[in-house]
Amino acid sequence: MLRLPTYTFDFKNYWIEYTGDWTLTKGDIGPTQQAPKPAPKLSTTSVQRIIEESIHESKASMIIESDISEPLLKAAIQGHMVNDTALYPSSLYADMVLTIADCLHRQLKPSAEVPALSCGTMEVDKPLIASKSSEQQLLRVDGSTDLQTGTVNFSTALHQKERRRLSTLNVRSPI
Repeated sequence: MLRLPTYTFDFKNYWIEYTGDWTLTKGDIGPTQQAPKPAPKLSTTSVQRIIEESIHESKASMIIESDISEPLLKAAIQGHMVNDTALYPSSLYADMVLTIADCLHRQLKPSAEVPALSCGTMEVDKPLIASKSSEQQLLRVDGSTDLQTGTVNFSTALHQKERRRLSTLNVRSPI
């Protein structure tokens, strides 16, 4: 018999660890870890969730929903106080609209650079007042774009028991 030298520094573990609990499950493997949820395509402080989107050749539309009681968004709204009441500022409407317009353009023309966008013709019919409580207030924005005309049209609504239109906005971009 041939004697081979032993290497005391080689401490490899050749055991395969068992993941189940043999005494409780009799060999059944326990629950596996769920795969992490994919990151949303579009998620910012002001544009939180895409509810619906539709893309056709040169036209696209998107409906997003944001909870204005979300702490970061609520902090931005509370920075615009009028008579001790937090009003949703027009600058946040513009931020939402430009974010969505940018996303729609990237989906319609993925390889093209997004042109400069101009937010204009903003009409805020009714001010959106942030609730002082932490109850959920959902703001929906409906947007549609047409690359042929270079326009993006938006309307916003508070989505609670009844849908109440708050504002309309138009964005133009060079074709």
